[in-house]
Amino acid sequence: MKINWFSPLPPAKTEIAYHSLRLLSALQERSEVTLWTTDPDYDPSIEKLTPVRVYRPDDITWRQIHLADVNFYNIGNNRQFHQSIWQISQYCPGIVILHDSNLYGLFSEIYKAHPDLRDYFRQLLYYYEAEAPTILDCFDGKVVPTPEQVEQFPLTMLALRNAQAVISHSRYAYQKLLDQNPSLTAYVPLPYAAQVPAAVQPLSSPPYSLIIFGFISKNRRLDLILEALAQFPQRQAFRLEIYGELWDPQGIKEQIKTLGLADLVTVRGFVSEAALEAALAKAVLAFNLRYPTMGEASASQLRIWSHGLPSLVTPVGWYGQLPEQTVGYVQLGQEIEDIHHHLQAYLDNPEPYQVMGAAGQAWLAEHHDPHHCAQALLTFAQSVHNGPLYPTVQYLTEKVIETQWPWLDPTATTLDREVLAAALHFLTH
Repeated sequence: MKINWFSPLPPAKTEIAYHSLRLLSALQERSEVTLWTTDPDYDPSIEKLTPVRVYRPDDITWRQIHLADVNFYNIGNNRQFHQSIWQISQYCPGIVILHDSNLYGLFSEIYKAHPDLRDYFRQLLYYYEAEAPTILDCFDGKVVPTPEQVEQFPLTMLALRNAQAVISHSRYAYQKLLDQNPSLTAYVPLPYAAQVPAAVQPLSSPPYSLIIFGFISKNRRLDLILEALAQFPQRQAFRLEIYGELWDPQGIKEQIKTLGLADLVTVRGFVSEAALEAALAKAVLAFNLRYPTMGEASASQLRIWSHGLPSLVTPVGWYGQLPEQTVGYVQLGQEIEDIHHHLQAYLDNPEPYQVMGAAGQAWLAEHHDPHHCAQALLTFAQSVHNGPLYPTVQYLTEKVIETQWPWLDPTATTLDREVLAAALHFLTH
């Protein structure tokens, strides 16, 4: 197959860029791939693997787009990396790879970038008409939405409005999409190549290295992690390193200072892949808490497992479906108590946590191999490409029938409607 792959590319500061790179070799073995990006500063070595095209939504070679058998659109929550991809998907149908099933963050930033918010409210009211009073009360720019409201208005269907099909990397998101989505829907695990398990290292001595990394927004619960560390009686036994982009760098630094953690917590910011890998190799425990979850599968979690590193997660969404032996749970509403429990348990006996990390590494190798994931993506794409009628068209046909029904002869039968639907089917096929 000839495929167009729309995605941010390394060194863009998003895990989705590296997700695309991990899949590329496996995809190239089975198909002809062209990468599309809006950033001209992509890693030039990628061109040794496959062609790369730089585009803008208002300046793109549509002939090249339409010559492909299928377009893949990688869509996540960061407006910087995914607004242009979404815009192209609205002009040319394809398969949306949904990296977050809750896209409130993406669309709120897209529409709030304009001084006139009426179109934003129209979208909310269109998709959540029954919740109009709540929308008007809470999304007027004066009230910060609560986590519950973010989950209530994900605007996911806006991303899929013109999709031929959708792929989710999370079974949790996949199950939710089956109930809402008129398009073909598939689950394909997030790809990540497992490292060869390293020999069990001798236990290190305190202070032990803790780590949190990635794009760290408020839902990563960093504020509670800092509070838990500050209140832990043996906090001097640990050092926490923070890697990646912070949603509020100054606020976090002030919290670290206020809590008296300046000697225990270091904010490293965004670093090279090599530096992050080195930090993970020396850490003994990783934090990967999420609430609200955006429905995503976590590439950060796969990276943690690749090092055989134990980790603490919030048991919601995708994380709540992970095998219990592969992660440690931190329950909502009792984060500080549970973090204290795990830190003390590690100090008392670290060996069960090493076993946890090894179990995660084994799970990664069994379920997230990039070659298996690439084959699953292409098999699904082939079924979409060969399908007699895109489900989206069938869905729109049914909607047309509903809207024109009042204009039909009142004596029209169900058969009459089916004949009209078949005619529309023929015309749009």
